[in-house]
Amino acid sequence: MIYLDNAATSFPKPETVYREAERVMRECGGNPGRGSHDLALAAAEEIYRCREAVAELFDGDPERVVLTPNATVALNLALKGLLRLGDHVLTSALAHNSVRRPLHDLAEMGVAVEEYPAFPRGESVAAVIGRMLRPNTRAVEVTVRSNIVSVGLPLYEIAALCKRRGIILIVDASQGAGAMPLSVRNLGRAVICAPGHKGLYGLPGSGFALFSKEIDPKEVRPLLSGGSGLRSTDPGMPDLFPERLEAGTLNAPAAASLRAGVEAVRQIGVSEIEHRERLLRRRAVAILSGMRRVQVYLPNADEGSIVLFAVHGRSAAEVGEHLNGRGIAVRTGLHCAPEAHRLLGTPEGGAVRASFGMFNTEAEVIALCRAVKELA
Repeated sequence: MIYLDNAATSFPKPETVYREAERVMRECGGNPGRGSHDLALAAAEEIYRCREAVAELFDGDPERVVLTPNATVALNLALKGLLRLGDHVLTSALAHNSVRRPLHDLAEMGVAVEEYPAFPRGESVAAVIGRMLRPNTRAVEVTVRSNIVSVGLPLYEIAALCKRRGIILIVDASQGAGAMPLSVRNLGRAVICAPGHKGLYGLPGSGFALFSKEIDPKEVRPLLSGGSGLRSTDPGMPDLFPERLEAGTLNAPAAASLRAGVEAVRQIGVSEIEHRERLLRRRAVAILSGMRRVQVYLPNADEGSIVLFAVHGRSAAEVGEHLNGRGIAVRTGLHCAPEAHRLLGTPEGGAVRASFGMFNTEAEVIALCRAVKELA
């Protein structure tokens, strides 16, 4: 199978990811933070090693790395934890449903949600956002890279604006973590939310929300309440990171896989991974764009590893089925980002997404294009 669905979940993983997850399952079977015996302490050490690895890659503090099962939970923690009745929040059409749906819930509870243009004409995104800010604007959500095309938003320009106004920056780094440089230390009042199972090459069931030092734990309302292994006599969750937002037993094998994935990314280098993936994307775009019945969306966009395309006269589902029959895995449909598809003008049933990872090769790009040409 030629796997070109890395924007959903990267595959395969580095061998160290598999080994470390299995090792922790076999050797560190205690409950982290819930005991003083050797197995519990070993599991707790693995959790902290993961926090350290994430903090080092994203220039943050280990104690502010809140471990989650995925980016969806991390984004819910940030959005529902930081926004209150009467607040105003800005987002964009590039937002994934992991952002849009929590914001929909919050809008029904009295939070004012407004969308800023991702591609404004004649001015910068930051300038448009600046005009849209209100006295009650509490947060701006930024999708650093789209999950359907290789475009992103100017994170650091928007961050500079938010820093001047004391506004919280909620960063969806689902498609950027591991494939572009990110530093929470340079973002002001911010939280970076990311999965472990995509560009960081951890296993599914891993993710995190990394809070900057400018955010007080007491500002964040817990999404879940329960045992934390800390201050058990308190009626509410502890008022410090990360325990305030980590109710229940943490997944030590998943944390070990995330740590191993981060270490593999750092060993190769984020810039090198980004360079390799862009070369594959450019090759695919160059070939697909030359096919008469194939439409490539935003072919000149070059911030990522995603190619979105459609074959005239064929539904996205038909194209995906044809490619699967040729042993090629892609993603079809609306990709949980309906507003982004509307913005691009894709067909009603969406389009076909091929997304490359650090294990893909040029030969696999050629195989994809040949299979598409058969159909087109």
